[in-house]
Amino acid sequence: MNRRKRKAKEALASGRALKTPVVLKVRTPDSLPARVIGLGLAGTGAAHFTAPRAFDTLTATAFPEKTRQWTYRNGLTELLLGLAITFRRTRPVGAIGSVAYVAFLANRVSSQR
Repeated sequence: MNRRKRKAKEALASGRALKTPVVLKVRTPDSLPARVIGLGLAGTGAAHFTAPRAFDTLTATAFPEKTRQWTYRNGLTELLLGLAITFRRTRPVGAIGSVAYVAFLANRVSSQR
């Protein structure tokens, strides 16, 4: 830690003011709910590969042709979006991607009816 930052911390602790202000960059704490949601989505995406039959009936609603192939595609998409939401740096991209993915699925379901 450089000398200027050390003096700023000491002044802050003792209640004194410095002649020149020092800005300390502090990271905000990470969002635990966002991490849990991201890991849950990633886990669901991984489950598409370990137990695809469980997802085939739901996938057939939106994708009646080549259902198993779409089960794997949806699993990969959910895995990647979940990992993006889990990490702070990629969370905005993951959130936007999730909204687009839900819109895509809603469009597919409504067009099949």
